[in-house]
Amino acid sequence: MEHTIWKMLAERERNPIKAVYLHHLANGLKRFEEKYLPRFNAVAAITAPDQRRLRAMGCPEPVVFVPAGVDLSRFQIDSAIQPKPKTLFMIGSLNWLPNLEGFDWFLTNVWPYVHERMPELELHIAGKDTPERIMRLKGGNVFVHGFVESAAEFMQRYEIMIVPLLSGGGMRIKIIEGMALAKCIISTGLGSEGISVRNDHDIVLCDEPSEWINRIESYYKGELNQVKIGQAARQTILSTYDNLQVVNHFVDLYRSLAASGV
Repeated sequence: MEHTIWKMLAERERNPIKAVYLHHLANGLKRFEEKYLPRFNAVAAITAPDQRRLRAMGCPEPVVFVPAGVDLSRFQIDSAIQPKPKTLFMIGSLNWLPNLEGFDWFLTNVWPYVHERMPELELHIAGKDTPERIMRLKGGNVFVHGFVESAAEFMQRYEIMIVPLLSGGGMRIKIIEGMALAKCIISTGLGSEGISVRNDHDIVLCDEPSEWINRIESYYKGELNQVKIGQAARQTILSTYDNLQVVNHFVDLYRSLAASGV
């Protein structure tokens, strides 16, 4: 649901001119979605919240929930790669405004306090189209890698994956990929929206800066069982988000349409 992303961004934008522009984008996208959604015989929503949003917009049934999947053959754990201790990492396209918003929020509201209290901790950032202002960041134990050839290799080199997402819809595929690699992920509630996870079981969820700081500090002190959480995350992927499982959902949808004569 593309229009919801821009609506969220607009509601938090402090620049009034930019806020008006973002609201304009959101309204235009919503009109586009309302115009074209009725032209399809069925719609597959990749999260249950998106399924509810589509129905609320009057999208004709069937509107079914079919989760996004991951090709597990591309995300096999390499035992030769040992993650560097006391490291956080974030990976995602930084030409996507919600990712950039989340990174800026974390760097402003969380990282300065984390770095002051945990000076050995490192933050590693990777993503295509990284803005020059971020590429120029130096010091403070922040390391910017820009585009990386292998996301799987990058994710395995560091310990804790962070997803400080404040706006968005759909499903964060990078979370699915990180879980497939048995990474312990700290995310906002919105970042994990639509993914079948449980806090402190296969993911760590927090929203307020103080929560982030406390969670990261528990990891830094060795009080967070990140290995156990990461292993539970991989099991969640194996049982629910393997592409072979997801394909079966689509097959069921096509069969139901064929049976109805569509």
